[in-house]
Amino acid sequence: MNRLMQDFQHSLRGLRASRSFTLTAVLTMALGIGANTAMFSVVNGVLIKPLPYPSPNSLVRVWSHNLRSTQAGSDQSLVSPGDFLDWQAQSRTLSQMAGFTTGGDMALTGVGEPERVAISSVSRNFFNLLGVRPASGRDFLAQDEPPDQSSVIISDSLWRRRLNADPNAIGRALTLDGQSAIVIGVMPREFNFPASVDVWRLLRLTPTRGGSFLNVVARIAPAHTLSDVRVEMDRLAGTLKGQFPATNTGWTINVVLMYLQEVGRDRRALLVLSAVVAFILLIACANLANLLSARAAGRRREMAVRAALGASFAHLVRLLLTESLMLSLLGGVAGVLLASVATPWLLALNPDGLTRAPSAIVDGRVLLFTAAISVVAAFMFGLVPALELRRLDIERPLREAGRSGARSMTRSRSRRWLVVSEVAISFAVLALAGLSMKSFLRVLAVDPGVRAGNLLTMAVRPPGSTYSVDQIRTFYSDLLDRLERLPGVTSAAATSMLPLGGDNRVYGFRAESSPTIGNEANYRVVTPHYFRTMGMAVVAGRDFDDRDATDFAQVAIVNQAMARRFWSAAPGALGQRIVIRGPAPPTTIVGVVSDVRHFGVELPAEPEMYVPHRQVSMSGMTVVIRTVGDPNALAREAREQVRAIDPNLPVSNMRTMENVMEVSTAPRRFTMLLFDLFGAIALLLAAVGVYGVTRHAVAERTAEIGVRVALGAAPRQILMLIVGQHVRLFLTGTAIGAFGALLAGRLTSAMLFQVQPNDPVVFLAGACVLVTVSLAASYLPARRALRINPVITLRSE
Repeated sequence: MNRLMQDFQHSLRGLRASRSFTLTAVLTMALGIGANTAMFSVVNGVLIKPLPYPSPNSLVRVWSHNLRSTQAGSDQSLVSPGDFLDWQAQSRTLSQMAGFTTGGDMALTGVGEPERVAISSVSRNFFNLLGVRPASGRDFLAQDEPPDQSSVIISDSLWRRRLNADPNAIGRALTLDGQSAIVIGVMPREFNFPASVDVWRLLRLTPTRGGSFLNVVARIAPAHTLSDVRVEMDRLAGTLKGQFPATNTGWTINVVLMYLQEVGRDRRALLVLSAVVAFILLIACANLANLLSARAAGRRREMAVRAALGASFAHLVRLLLTESLMLSLLGGVAGVLLASVATPWLLALNPDGLTRAPSAIVDGRVLLFTAAISVVAAFMFGLVPALELRRLDIERPLREAGRSGARSMTRSRSRRWLVVSEVAISFAVLALAGLSMKSFLRVLAVDPGVRAGNLLTMAVRPPGSTYSVDQIRTFYSDLLDRLERLPGVTSAAATSMLPLGGDNRVYGFRAESSPTIGNEANYRVVTPHYFRTMGMAVVAGRDFDDRDATDFAQVAIVNQAMARRFWSAAPGALGQRIVIRGPAPPTTIVGVVSDVRHFGVELPAEPEMYVPHRQVSMSGMTVVIRTVGDPNALAREAREQVRAIDPNLPVSNMRTMENVMEVSTAPRRFTMLLFDLFGAIALLLAAVGVYGVTRHAVAERTAEIGVRVALGAAPRQILMLIVGQHVRLFLTGTAIGAFGALLAGRLTSAMLFQVQPNDPVVFLAGACVLVTVSLAASYLPARRALRINPVITLRSE
C-alpha cells in the first residue's frame, strides 16, 4: 500500500509538472467519457430502467390484429367494447384487464382562462391493475359508476397548474365541457399514463362491435407466461370469430409486453447511437495511448535509471498505469459534469420527446457506469506505453543522455497502428453520420401531399353536452365564414384528422351488394374547401359543396390509394356505392383526391375516405387556415373569432402546418443531429491525435531534420518528409474504416431512407473530409520543422 501511495504521489507530481499534457489528456477523456455518460443516461432512463409499476414484467398491452389489412399498425388496432368485455370475462391467463381511451379532450372552464385538457376514460380497475394509487384522495369505486354522478381523478400537473396545488382540492367541482365533475383524487407527480393526460374518468361500455376505440392493458396471472397468454388469446379469437362472423372474421389478438410497447420506437436508434459513442471512447483511448507512449519515450532515461537501481518491470508498469488511472478518473469527473449539462440538451434536440425521457438523469447507476468505463479506459490506453517497457534497453538511454536521436514515431509499430485505428473508427462514424444526413434530406424532399407553407392549424371542439348536432354544424359554418373574411386569409376549412398530426380513425366498409364488411380505410370528416385549403387536387369527380347536406344522399370522396386498391383506378371508383360501418345507408363516391402521407413522409399513402361534415357532424375538428403571409400573424385574430362565437370555448394545438411536419420528422432529425454531433467529436479527436503524434515525431527527429537542412534540403522536401510518412497511415485507416462503415451501414440499413448503406457519394465525402483534416493536423506541426536551426541542432548533438 505504501508503494502504491508513493506511485500515486509521484504520478501526481509528474502531472502537475506537465500541465499542458495533463489538460490535453483530461479534456480528451472528458469528451470520450462524457459522450458515453450522457448517452448511457438516456439509454438507462429509456431502455434499462423498469417501468414504474409493481411487477412491470407482467404488464402487457392487448390489441386487435387485422390479418387482412396491409396498413401500418394493423397488428395493433384498437379494440371494440364487445371484444374487450369478452376477453375480460373469459381470459384465465390474465389476472386483470382494463380498457382506456386516448386522444380525448374536454374544455375546462370556470378556473381562469378556458383550457382544453387531455382526458382518458378508464376501467374502474385501471389504477389498481397498474399498482398505482392517487397521491391524495382515492381511486374509483363502484359508487362512482352511476351516470348521474361524474367523478374524476386529475394529474399532479393540472392540480398545480389550475388549482394552485390546493390541499383541499379533493371534493372540489370542476366544469368540464359545461358539466360539473367532482375531483376524488390527484395522481402522483411521476405518473404519466396515458402520456400527457390531465383527467381520468370512468369508462362506461356497451357490448357493441361496430366501432373500435379502446386501448387495453392487462397483467399476466401468476404461474403463467407470455406464451400462455398468446395461446389463449389465439383460441379466444377463434371462438369469437365463430360467434360473430360479420365483425370478427379476419381478426386475431396481438399481445405485447408493455415495456416493449413503451420503448419500441426508440430502441434501435438509441442502441446504434450507444455503439457510436463507444467508438468515440476508443478514439479518445487511442489518443491518450499515443500521448502517453510519446511521453514515455521522453522518459526512457528516467525508466532506465529506475531499472538500473533495481525497479522491477512490474513496478514500472504499475507506475505508468497509476498515471493513466489518474488521468482517466479526472477525465471521468469532467465527463460527468459535461454529461450533466449535455443530457438535457440531448433530450431537447427532439421536440417530440423520447418515451420515458424524464427518467434520463445522471443517477447512481450512471455514475457507476462512468467509473467502470474510466477504469477500463485507463487500462486500454495505459497498457501501450507500459508494454513498450519490455523493449527497454537500460544502457542505451543512459549513454544517449539528452540526445534526440531516439527512435522516430514512424518506426514505432504500436503508435502507427493507433493512428490507423483512430482514422478508421473516425471514418466509420463519419460515414454513419453522412448516411443519416442524406436519409434526412431524402425525407425532407418527399412530397407529403399537402402544401404546408402559409397554413395555420388549430383544434376546436364544441362540447356535445351543450351543443346539439345542428348547433355544431352551425358553429363550424359560422367560424369558417368569419375566418375567410379576415384580411390575409384565402380559404379556411376543418378536418377530423389532420395529416401528420398523429391521430387516426379507421372504419370498415363493404360494397352495397356485399353482406359482410371485408375492407377498411382511414376515415376523415371534412368541410367544403378542405382540399383546396390543404393544397390537395381533385383528380376525378367533384369536391363537396352545398348539395352535400343531411337531407341529401350520403356521399364520400376517396383518395387515389383507395381507388387503386379497390377499383384499379380513379375513374373506376366514381359512382361506386359502399356501406360504411355496418348497417347504414349506402354512400356514393363522387370524387377522388390526391394522396396524403398521413402517418409520415417515410410511409406510403394509405386508403382514405372523406365524408362531408354536414352529413356526419363531428364535434372535435382541426381548423386549417390558408394565408397570404406569415400564418402566425393571424393566430390572435383566429382565437378571437372563436371567442366571439363562444367565450368559454378554448382553442388548442395552434401551430403552423410546417411545425406539424417538423414534429413528424423529429425522430429522424434527432438521430441525424446526434450522428452529426458524434461525428464532429470523432473528427476533432482524430485531428487532435494526428496533431499530437506528428508533433512528437517532429520533436524526435529534430537532429535528422537539422542534418537534412544543413545538407541543403528544401522546405518542401522537409514538409513532404514529415507529412508524406503519415499519409500512408491516413489512407490505410480510411480503407479499414470504409470496410467497417460498410458493415455498420448494413447493420443499420433499417434506419436509412432511400439511401444505400454503401452510398459512394457519402463514403467519398467522408474520406475527403477525414483525409483533409488529418493532413491539416499533420501539416501544422510539420511547419515547425522548417524553423529548426541546423547549427543549434548539430551543436546540441
